[in-house]
Amino acid sequence: MQKDHYVLNSSGYVSAVPELTFDSDDADRINSEIETSARECMYGLYYRSLVADNYLTLFTSVSYPGAVNYKIYTIDLTTGKQLSNNDIISLYTNDTEYFFDKLLDEYKYQLDFTYKYGKSQMESELSNRELTNIIKQLSEEEIERYAAEKTINDFQLGYYGENELICCASFKNAVGSDINSHIFKFEFE
Repeated sequence: MQKDHYVLNSSGYVSAVPELTFDSDDADRINSEIETSARECMYGLYYRSLVADNYLTLFTSVSYPGAVNYKIYTIDLTTGKQLSNNDIISLYTNDTEYFFDKLLDEYKYQLDFTYKYGKSQMESELSNRELTNIIKQLSEEEIERYAAEKTINDFQLGYYGENELICCASFKNAVGSDINSHIFKFEFE
């Protein structure tokens, strides 16, 4: 299913990189993407994986000065194929419009939370760091405007089991880069 190997980047950081052992084109492509990210990043590449039901969800984070880039992959353990956003949505519901409405509600909450604290609650838990209150807030109008610009293709979804997903999307930051990639959990009921 997966094993680690180690990659050295040009800055001298060594990252443990997951290698999918499925015999599929998707696994080969994902392995290549992850290894390239590890070699090209300024700092290290980190990853977490979860097996739920018949799916492996793997997400990576690559650090750059002032930014982190997340990538999510969900692979069917039977076929070795990567699931698309629509494939993942279909595991939860047939009503894509309702799903997207709920996802946008969560995105608005996460946008505001990340703007206030500099990172999502999930990111803080992953790095075992306390949230520091930056105190800046987005107005309701700003939150609505950023959410209105989103389509389902602006999110990366990952299967996390039963009624929980992980999502990656771009957020406006209170400090640093204007836009940054963030990851968060989403419960769909």
